[in-house]
Amino acid sequence: PNAFMLQLREFLTRAGVEILSGTDVLGFEFQNKRVVQLKVSRDNQVQKLPVEELLLATGAWSQHLARALRLKLPIQAGKGYSFTLPQREGQRLRFPSILAEARVAITPMGEQLIRFGGTMEIGGLNDGINLNRVRGIVKAIPKYFNGYAVEMPKEPNIWYGLRPCSPDGMPYIGRSNQHDNLCIATGHAMMGLSLGPATGKLISEVITGKTPSAGMALFEIGRYARRQ
Repeated sequence: PNAFMLQLREFLTRAGVEILSGTDVLGFEFQNKRVVQLKVSRDNQVQKLPVEELLLATGAWSQHLARALRLKLPIQAGKGYSFTLPQREGQRLRFPSILAEARVAITPMGEQLIRFGGTMEIGGLNDGINLNRVRGIVKAIPKYFNGYAVEMPKEPNIWYGLRPCSPDGMPYIGRSNQHDNLCIATGHAMMGLSLGPATGKLISEVITGKTPSAGMALFEIGRYARRQ
């Protein structure tokens, strides 16, 4: 994923996309059912950026920004953990595996590394590491691979990520009913990298006024707003 994201950033930069790193979103300004300005903090300065089309695609943080956009968008952060180790001579795991009962994924990372990951911890936006969750991954591995015991990794070597989870497990994709120039693409849980290309295609079709190439009823942005 790291190599992919670096290449994607390079591709976008060559295509003329300006990426504003180190920028915090402070709020939005509205006019006649449109988002007209984005208020940000960058380099210790507050700036107002004009908005023509706005896409909210901020993963597990989408719910908080949606509130600032006056939307009800239920999203919970589902934390997953992983750690990466060198491949073992004579015990190389060459194929990706899902240990279904243990909820553990094993992914070879090139020729030299192997990554173990899993769990789904619903605990909001936080940067704490639950070592019991990681210990569960460690204990599961030799149950599936005899003689392949793994030591508990040290905390600095444990990675975690926050997955954006909707109540029904379906992402939010499409245009908002409340703001004419706002689209949303979030809530993909553990499938964000896999579903990103299809989501991008659908969103580009919505923004440019084309007929979507797939049905979008299940991804409706306001499907929970109706239940208020």
